[in-house]
Amino acid sequence: MAASEKLQGDSLEAAGPGPGESLSRTTRKALAKISDRPAPDKARFLLFNGFFASTLILLHVGFQILPSPFWFFGSTQHIFWRSILHTKTMFAQLLIYISQTFGPTKIILTSEGKDLDLSAIVKRDAKGKVIHLTLPERSIILANHQVYCDWSYIWNLLYFAELHNAIVIILKKSLKWIPIVGPAMQMFQFIFLSRSWDADQSVLKRQIGKMAAKAQESSEPLSLLIFPEGNLVSQLSRPISKKYADKSGIADMKHQILPRSTGLLFCLRALAKEVPSLSVIDITIGYEGIPEGDYGQDYYSLQSIFGAGQSPPAVHMHVRTFKASELPLGHDLTEADHATPEERKIFDDWVRSRWQEKDHLLGRFYAKGSFIEGKRGVSKVTEAYGPISIPIEAKTSKDTNILLGSCIPGAIMIAALTKYLIYGF
Repeated sequence: MAASEKLQGDSLEAAGPGPGESLSRTTRKALAKISDRPAPDKARFLLFNGFFASTLILLHVGFQILPSPFWFFGSTQHIFWRSILHTKTMFAQLLIYISQTFGPTKIILTSEGKDLDLSAIVKRDAKGKVIHLTLPERSIILANHQVYCDWSYIWNLLYFAELHNAIVIILKKSLKWIPIVGPAMQMFQFIFLSRSWDADQSVLKRQIGKMAAKAQESSEPLSLLIFPEGNLVSQLSRPISKKYADKSGIADMKHQILPRSTGLLFCLRALAKEVPSLSVIDITIGYEGIPEGDYGQDYYSLQSIFGAGQSPPAVHMHVRTFKASELPLGHDLTEADHATPEERKIFDDWVRSRWQEKDHLLGRFYAKGSFIEGKRGVSKVTEAYGPISIPIEAKTSKDTNILLGSCIPGAIMIAALTKYLIYGF
């Protein structure tokens, strides 16, 4: 048996309905918490971590460190940035490969139908396999935050929309200097925030300003991923959210924590001014196997999914889209940080309304195993609403071959450096 086949056999079944299948077939069996599971197989654990770390190092060395001298000269900077773009593409394909090999699962896509007709955006090959999704090319992506791997699965979704090299993620500042990964994400121009507006305003103003200027100068895709909650929903964050809701006299969430709107409003105002076609992609994400009332981080982590092979049977994403020009961003967008108090309140109310909708969706998901089953107006499964089943795997073998081939420059550089350190020139 091939190694990848054995690894997939050790994983949880990647269940989920295909086109036209009954929603009730979706697997809803609860899993044991990570703390209650037996220790993962050591060989598998070492294989995943060894492969993932070595591939990251080779890509980082070959396409981020090696071309870095080009950055210092204005006439050659474009070579450096093309190399960084290639690295981001390869990292996205690495995420696809580790899901396919170490933690097989699938995305179950649903929508409201009216604002995003899935039948119009899905392209299949002759065998019925989803090979492309048509999503807005210039967007801010909003998502609730259930587990640490949310960003990875959303990046997987963008792979099928061919937007995987356009993603920029807003992350916690504590991730900025993680060995190898932190510097690589900095070169990807990801944005690191401390979750304090006083401290973050200058950082956000500088980096979003660069994005806006670049968007104005070119027609390149842009996908800015934001988790407005700023933290995972957990046993620690839920009481804090409730305390704030009670103090402020607003409705609390049951399955999430209250979102923050200040940074999001700034990003939308800054980008909408320069990108008339800017859209907002609103994703509600839910994971099979988590009982209602429990927290995702107790069931799924990077190591439990890929190192131990306990991947979610399916990752459900309910998607809505909005035109940024139709959102309550205020009247004068000349200065992104000059919204009036009244405009800020109106936008904050809009964001909380979206999160209340998400909370209702998650309640339905935990009760029914689907975001749309039992929803008024959805009498039967259609491709307009979904569910659309998308196995997380490379669209072609060519993508995998390019990923593996891209490790060669880094391997050559490391081998040459090692030889020099041992033997000299």
